[in-house]
Amino acid sequence: MLLYPHILNALLVAGLVVYVSLRALPRHGNIPPLRRPALWLLLALIAQLLLGVSAYVVRVVQGINESQPTSSLVAVTVAHLAVGALILALAMILTIQGYRHTGDPATVISPRRRREVATA
Repeated sequence: MLLYPHILNALLVAGLVVYVSLRALPRHGNIPPLRRPALWLLLALIAQLLLGVSAYVVRVVQGINESQPTSSLVAVTVAHLAVGALILALAMILTIQGYRHTGDPATVISPRRRREVATA
């Protein structure tokens, strides 16, 4: 089982999360709906990286001779997956709040076309 692609993707995601959070905090730190998800995103990233390292240690160091997964391996792996899902949800919340509180909203359908779709 190769972990190199997982680790490379984790580094890529960590870099993007740090970039987005550190870009949102100084520029829009006065807007609470943007500040809170950015801070929670950084905290969840730290937890995710710690859980990833601990999952690796539990699997490789402690569980090398185990025939079945230990309860600690299962708990750490489930927590790692749950925090990953939390990071995805926080990134979506930050994106939605960013579009809501900054800049002009993008026009997806022109107003004239929107009426046609709604009445058809």
